[in-house]
Amino acid sequence: MPIQVWATWFPREGEPQSFIQGFGLDGLQLSARGENPFHFRIGHNGIEENSCRGALEVDGHKVSWDLRYRSTFCVTLSNKGWIGFSQSPHSDALFAGRIALDGRSFAGDPLVKSSFFKVRRFHDEEDLRQQLRDWHREVNQERPCRATGIIPAGRHPA
Repeated sequence: MPIQVWATWFPREGEPQSFIQGFGLDGLQLSARGENPFHFRIGHNGIEENSCRGALEVDGHKVSWDLRYRSTFCVTLSNKGWIGFSQSPHSDALFAGRIALDGRSFAGDPLVKSSFFKVRRFHDEEDLRQQLRDWHREVNQERPCRATGIIPAGRHPA
């Protein structure tokens, strides 16, 4: 399929899990180059100027999201036509809304108390993944929770 929509789940335990679904060109709605406001829509999925939504069913899994975001990220990553993340929020984005995976649902405004992304910068996707793994280990296995004073991993023995 010429168009793919991706969603990645970062579980507390284990490796990230990606869900990729393909779509044909016939349902594509894309803003013209330089058009404001920006939009990309295919099936039940879309990215707008300040929101994104989607629903995928891949390999027996159901994942959906309906999010709004705020970002002050002011760098153009690409000016060679429309390329994925050239128009998307990045390192300082705060998300609000709902995410669901296989019957589990997460909602909030914002979705996290303090954004992992707000205080970090990334060189590429692998750098983001490594920083996320390091942060995840620190907040779950090394740093006591501010609310309980207990390291989260210590609350639930393996």
